[in-house]
Amino acid sequence: MAIDPSTTPSVYFFVQTGSTAKWPQAAAISVTARFDLPPAARQTPPGIYWLLPPRSGTLRLTDEGALLIALTEVIPDWAEAAS
Repeated sequence: MAIDPSTTPSVYFFVQTGSTAKWPQAAAISVTARFDLPPAARQTPPGIYWLLPPRSGTLRLTDEGALLIALTEVIPDWAEAAS
């Protein structure tokens, strides 16, 4: 998971390709899109940093089912749209 504390704060979760295609309001970065990741050691601002850094150079994928449950608990309107 990466955090971007810029003027438009963002949190990036890395999930299996295509696993969120049917989610409401999901802003996904395409597999072909270029996205600059922070160095593995950067865990504080400034700039994009890791909340959970890669292990041995490998990104940790978030379980999309658990992420959807967490999002619907934090953003109740998602529960209706996701059904």
